[in-house]
Amino acid sequence: LVEDKPFKPLPYVDLPVGLSDAEVDQFLREQRLEDLHRKLQLHQLEECDPDIRPPSPPPVYDRAGNRLNTREVRVRKSMLAEYN
Repeated sequence: LVEDKPFKPLPYVDLPVGLSDAEVDQFLREQRLEDLHRKLQLHQLEECDPDIRPPSPPPVYDRAGNRLNTREVRVRKSMLAEYN
């Protein structure tokens, strides 16, 4: 269909052989933390499909008129919350 979005597969992770379910879970969590750390250090934001992204909250401004809760700020805050 024309409306279909292209499929973006998850990044490939080479799992070591012979791990238990708990070890696989721990390995994937460590991989996720490393990925988050790298993205935060490089100031990269996680891409989110606009069709499934939650609606933006009402804007919040400081006294100078600068918006405080931009999408970038909210995404970075959620990435930091997941990392911690």
